[in-house]
Amino acid sequence: MTEAFNKHISSRRLDWSAHFIRPMKLSSYQAGVNGERELFIESSSFAASAIAGTAAVNIGSAALGFLVLATPVGWVGLIVGGVAVAGVAAATSIWTNNIIKNNAGDVYDSILNRINYL
Repeated sequence: MTEAFNKHISSRRLDWSAHFIRPMKLSSYQAGVNGERELFIESSSFAASAIAGTAAVNIGSAALGFLVLATPVGWVGLIVGGVAVAGVAAATSIWTNNIIKNNAGDVYDSILNRINYL
């Protein structure tokens, strides 16, 4: 009986090692990705979105300064306007980031084509 039971149990065992082995991560070079191109795209989109967001905040801050001076309920306008300025700055940064990410690869390719032409 024990031999038959052991045979039954051994046929039902799971290979737990397959659940604990993690897949090896490939570098961008091994995965066939052009790392320099990706770096150019990511860094240019980050820089452009940071500049656009900062510009939106500066413009909104100037407008809020006039709002506080012009109205007797300036603090309420300052709080509501501050939330609006933050929302506009975030939306501007996200929009700029998407535009630059979609077009920066072509810019990188044209720069390399001009360098290779020389």
